[in-house]
Amino acid sequence: MDQLGGILLGVAGALGATMTDYIPLPVMVVWVVGLSVAFVGAWLAICAKPSYAVRLATASGRRDAVITRDERHAERIVQALGLAIGTER
Repeated sequence: MDQLGGILLGVAGALGATMTDYIPLPVMVVWVVGLSVAFVGAWLAICAKPSYAVRLATASGRRDAVITRDERHAERIVQALGLAIGTER
């Protein structure tokens, strides 16, 4: 799950915790569940790592050839492609 997903989950949990008038459950249950979901969402948003993509553009369009969380791996692929097509030395 990416950072946006964690943020959305956190917001949904916080909103759920405020819905005590609309959900036919005891108030404490609604608060505990809503705040638990909010904390999980916040934790996911904080712990999310960025993704790096190697995007190739051709006459037929653009495509993500590789998606990785390792920035150095993506850089090595770009460098190898540059050497293969002669744009890097």
